[in-house]
Amino acid sequence: MERGRDQIIYRLAEKHDRNLLRFVFLSPVAQRLIADWQDRSRRVVAEFRTDFSRHLRDPAMQSLVEELAAGSPAFREHWQEQAVLEREGGEREFRNPRRRFHQTTLTFTSHPDMKLVTLTPLPG
Repeated sequence: MERGRDQIIYRLAEKHDRNLLRFVFLSPVAQRLIADWQDRSRRVVAEFRTDFSRHLRDPAMQSLVEELAAGSPAFREHWQEQAVLEREGGEREFRNPRRRFHQTTLTFTSHPDMKLVTLTPLPG
């Protein structure tokens, strides 16, 4: 039964928008899939705020913030905190099944808006 439920969760996650913010705050499975969701969601917003600050007049960015604020009380709360963080690497953990990864984030000096984020499975 557990394995079947896990497969359903992953299928739902895959069908959701590929935008990380939309997944974290608008997908019904994100809170069950992401370990320490409250802390991770707060950090994702603070990291996004760093990117957002470079595009204050971009209508698409404004629209995304409005969409997330309308659809998620948690996003609204985190956004109002006005925390700003650079994206970092480190350990990330997911549930169902429990998996741990090391996140590595590469940024390009010639294109600071581009980032490559990889998750490498950790042993165990």
